[in-house]
Amino acid sequence: MTTSKSRAVTGAHAIGNRGASPRFAKFVRQRRIALLAAAALAQACVLGWMVWERETLLSQGREIALDVVPVDPRSLFRGDYVILSYEMSRIPAATLPQDIRTGDRVLIALAQRDGAWVVTGAGTPAKPPAAASAPGAVSIAGHVQHRTHDAWPSGNLVVRYGIESFFVPEGTGKEIEGNVAARKVIAHVALRRDGTAALKGLTVDGVRMEMPPLF
Repeated sequence: MTTSKSRAVTGAHAIGNRGASPRFAKFVRQRRIALLAAAALAQACVLGWMVWERETLLSQGREIALDVVPVDPRSLFRGDYVILSYEMSRIPAATLPQDIRTGDRVLIALAQRDGAWVVTGAGTPAKPPAAASAPGAVSIAGHVQHRTHDAWPSGNLVVRYGIESFFVPEGTGKEIEGNVAARKVIAHVALRRDGTAALKGLTVDGVRMEMPPLF
């Protein structure tokens, strides 16, 4: 009798497990789909925020025009985009705190002189350059990429501002590169109050080219 009852109980458990297994598998699938959907939604929100933030900066930021300078000896053309450099791409290390490190955020003050924007001071978010408060001056924020030892006494800091790449129509890269070498290229940059910059377009030998949209 005991054996018969045990078999009956075992059979009941087996039937219950067979019934529970499909339900559990369905639950796992639904949970996985929900997690994937949530991750995709989060990514879409982040991407949308980035696009909105950039478009707001481009439409509402203060526009300045910066002279693009040649970069030797490497080629400026990289497939479908051109590498851009500016006078402010190299900042004397002596003008910034001695403990500045690669990756640190810096603020560079710019002012117009003889129609061109030139560097008038350098600092950090904790200690902004005094020149940035001068009438008509602006600040542009960048990050230190590395230090060079090509200038006395402490070399230069190579700074990137997020405006060093311009996507170009197919077949025009080499032409733009030649105009950069001839100093015939101007970069149009939008600035936010905190110094964040975005590249709006280029004027190449008198002809303006707008930065292509992100999407």
